[in-house]
Amino acid sequence: MTCTDLSFCWNQIAKIVARDGLERKTFSTKENQAQLEPLLDDTISLIRDFGPRNLAGTCHKLAKIGKLCRWSLRSGMWIVLESEISHSCKRFNPMGTANVAWALATAKRSSSAAWSELGAAALHNINEFNSQEIANTLWAFATVGHSSPQLFDKITNIPLSHLHKFNSQEIANTVWAYATVGHSSPQLFDKVAEVALP
Repeated sequence: MTCTDLSFCWNQIAKIVARDGLERKTFSTKENQAQLEPLLDDTISLIRDFGPRNLAGTCHKLAKIGKLCRWSLRSGMWIVLESEISHSCKRFNPMGTANVAWALATAKRSSSAAWSELGAAALHNINEFNSQEIANTLWAFATVGHSSPQLFDKITNIPLSHLHKFNSQEIANTVWAYATVGHSSPQLFDKVAEVALP
């Protein structure tokens, strides 16, 4: 199997368990989860060749499957993924960064190295992020308790016109993230108030 094939397999499994309660229940048994081990082994053996898109997609889908099916990936798998994330995250597009941040937070992974590298990568291209990518990335950082002051400061400076594109959930997640990590941002909160109370 190629890296793209493996990423596609994880994507399809995640879609199946997300839309079908019976399949989700089936995938939630230890016996059926054990049958995914060879696919995990292949993923680990090829992870260095995945490239940013396949790596981000695979991390996101593994976390989604884990969440929906109460499947705890063996710790070694996440350690390998975190290492590759640290090496590859500067090549992620905004969606890849947001997906990987969500995946790590959902899997309750708090590797300082991976989060620091992910924060630096997000900081590099934050102006390209859409509202959902900003909100999800901030939510993820706050969920694991990783404060990235430079990233939070940079997001504070997003133009008001961009903030108008945020829906209510994205605004709530963003404000929650700032409050949770204790990052003061009166400037951002003033902008949020202006958007919320036109």
